[in-house]
Amino acid sequence: MYASSQERGSAVPTDPFGRYRDAWARRPEAPPATTLYRAASAEAPYFGRGSYWTRSLEFARLFRLWLDSTVGGDHKIYRAEVDLTGVHEIVDRSFSDIVTASVPLFADEGHQWLSFLERGSLDGITPAFAALVAAERQYVYLGAHPIVATRWPD
Repeated sequence: MYASSQERGSAVPTDPFGRYRDAWARRPEAPPATTLYRAASAEAPYFGRGSYWTRSLEFARLFRLWLDSTVGGDHKIYRAEVDLTGVHEIVDRSFSDIVTASVPLFADEGHQWLSFLERGSLDGITPAFAALVAAERQYVYLGAHPIVATRWPD
């Protein structure tokens, strides 16, 4: 087999993958992974639709302390590598209960993630945590299948 009729006498064999080489070269690269953290119950952590995540490990640590002191029980931090391409970003600050109520709407539109900045009351939390809540963008998972996450070492 030869590359062209002009090369038949030159003994230059064709690329065995021939015309498929360009299709392979155009294969999309894997989307960049983003590390997200979540504080959740140690006994039965939930990583499905409506779960809240953050890029900040410090935010997750402070949230875990807040959960332990207000809700009680044992909470741990979990880590996941996710694809955030196509995240729907809420531009204005929002209350988390409004965001939670919006999850079915945005999920039905085909979004996998919702991103927002908290607008709620910061009363009753430490100044360090209040500053993080005001500054850190939170992510709400909208997918149909739970995220694969691992427990972050304490």
